[in-house]
Amino acid sequence: MAHYHLYLAAALGTSVTLMASAATQHLIECPPEIPQDSVSITNPPTGWTPFARTSLRLSYAEPMFGPPAAKGFLKPSRSTASGDVWEELEGMIEGGKWIACRYGERGEVILAKRIADNTLACTVVSKKDKQGVKRLEISCIW
Repeated sequence: MAHYHLYLAAALGTSVTLMASAATQHLIECPPEIPQDSVSITNPPTGWTPFARTSLRLSYAEPMFGPPAAKGFLKPSRSTASGDVWEELEGMIEGGKWIACRYGERGEVILAKRIADNTLACTVVSKKDKQGVKRLEISCIW
């Protein structure tokens, strides 16, 4: 009987390993900017005329729990000189899991996209392309 428990434990360990290895890396790309003509204020105060002086450049990205209006922003598990890592995203979340792409100097404007409910972790690394434009490499595992 003791051998049966050993074999069962070994079999369960193998199945857990197989399920964990089934998770794959997915790259997510935020638009590098929100064009000037896409920025609009629909109800400006009476007597005021809105104008967007420039396009809004991508400044940061992060995973979040729930849609942007829920403000479910998460602190990274750890940070490095080039980016941040969120390692504890497992479990079901009401409203789902999202990636928030932040635009403007302090990320005042957000474009968000829902990602897989079974997302386990995400990494955001900041890089500059050949023209010196900031790009974010977003990688999530599900």
